[in-house]
Parts: sequence; C-alpha cells; structure tokens
Amino acid sequence: MRTPPLLLILMLAACPDTADDDNPGAKVGEFGVGVFRYRCTAPGDPLCLDGVSTAQDFPEALARGSQIDLEFSWQDDEDHRNEPLPELQSATSDRLRDDGARFTALEPGFVAVIAVTGNSQVVELVHFEIAEIDELRAVPSPVTDFPAPLAQLDLVTGEERALQGLVVDIHDVQLGGIIPYSWASEDPTVLEVVSGGSTGRVRVRAVISGATNLVLTQGERTLTLPVLVEPGDAFTTGDPTSDGSSDGSSGSSGSTTADTGTTDDTDSDTSGGSSGTSGGAL
Repeated sequence: MRTPPLLLILMLAACPDTADDDNPGAKVGEFGVGVFRYRCTAPGDPLCLDGVSTAQDFPEALARGSQIDLEFSWQDDEDHRNEPLPELQSATSDRLRDDGARFTALEPGFVAVIAVTGNSQVVELVHFEIAEIDELRAVPSPVTDFPAPLAQLDLVTGEERALQGLVVDIHDVQLGGIIPYSWASEDPTVLEVVSGGSTGRVRVRAVISGATNLVLTQGERTLTLPVLVEPGDAFTTGDPTSDGSSDGSSGSSGSTTADTGTTDDTDSDTSGGSSGTSGGAL
C-alpha cells in the first residue's frame, strides 16, 4: 500500500470533518466522497441505543485504550455503483492500531483512518482525537444528549432503574470507544443487580429498605454511587430493555470485567458498510 505523505495527513487533520445532517451517527470524510459510521458491536456502549447497528452520534473523541469498529459507504452510490467498497486502515498506527475487524486507541493525539482501494489508492480519510479518561460517571439509561452524573440513587422497594456508565475527558467531552465496565452492589439484600453487571449498562432492583453502594468499575477507576432505598409502592423507571445484557449477575457483590476483545463481530451490517480488515496487531 502506498502510504499518504505524513505532511498530507497532518494538513488534513487540521480540517474539520462534516457531519451528515440526515444521519448524526455518520461523518463525511475529508474528500467528500465517502461516509464513515461508528458500528455498535458491544452491549452497553453508551453511544449506541439498544438493538441498533450504528451509533446515534459519531464520537467527538475516543477514550485511550478503547476499541472502535467503523464502516464505510460511498457518499453518492450512483457514482460508485460498480465499485467495490475500499478497505479501512489506520494511517497513524503508533496511536491507532489496526486489529483487523477493529481499531484500538493506543496513545492520545489526533489519528486518521483511510479508505484504500484494491489498487492501493487512498480515496477517503477521516480523523478524530484520542483522549485520556478524566472521569468515570454513572447516568440514567438510555443516554440522551449529555446527562448530568448521578450523585445518589434514591429508590423505593420493588423499584427498578436502568443506568449507564460512561467516561469523559478533561474538557467534559463524552468519549467513545468500547471499554470494559463492571457493576456490583455492596449489599445485594438491599440492592440487586438484575442484569448487565459486566457491561456499560445495568439494571438494578431495590429489594428492601436500607442504604448501600453501587460500585462501577472501569479499568483502574472506581465510582461509588450511594443508594438509599425507602419503603413505598413498587414501580419501574427507565427503559426496561436498555440493560443490553442478560448475564445473570443478579445480586453479585463481586465485579466481573467485560472482555472487549471477544465480542462477536458478526453483527448484521444493515448499511452494507466496510470495516477494516488489514491484518493483526502491529
């Protein structure tokens, strides 16, 4: 493959990408001939609604250590109807590693993904930033806009609540990418983890009145969310299907870390897109 000159990549990295007004989860490439989309391949991804194949929003930045899966389509299918889709590859492998079906964010900074044809021609490019995680948050699920983090969870007995874990950078920007989360109740007799304990999304149930903590873990970061359960009439809030998992981790006080490297990547691709397939880790 003929690698584009580094100067060209740096110049393009200074140019803003264009969002697709008809699809907020898509980003038009620098050359204006193709569209990049963020694929939803792991349960509990805060950028993805339950049951969708592509994200509702293209991330402003990626979390260091996270993984992403992108797909590509032509901007004008009529002009390229007989052309095969190009392959997606990393143009900045020191910061963004090409793992074949996915890309792994290694180091902070700006990175680029290029679309390359079979004859090694670069036909499109998209860039984004990799940022350090500054803060771990728990928010109501499903995520809408940019919700304020929860400081305490107040429930009544029998109530269920759906929550979402996410990370932000030092500028308070929500970071994209697939990263492992785990949830655990310090006292399952008061608060039960119903489902999603090993994903970014969880559903909990208040069992009896009392106080405990819900612990969210991401890598070496831990968030302890105080929980107060009071007697009352049982009711449920939150999307009953938003836990995104049925891992059976009910009432477990131990943490289980999600394995982002073994998620099934054979999800149905409803957009006919192309994801990177350039080989193993560098």
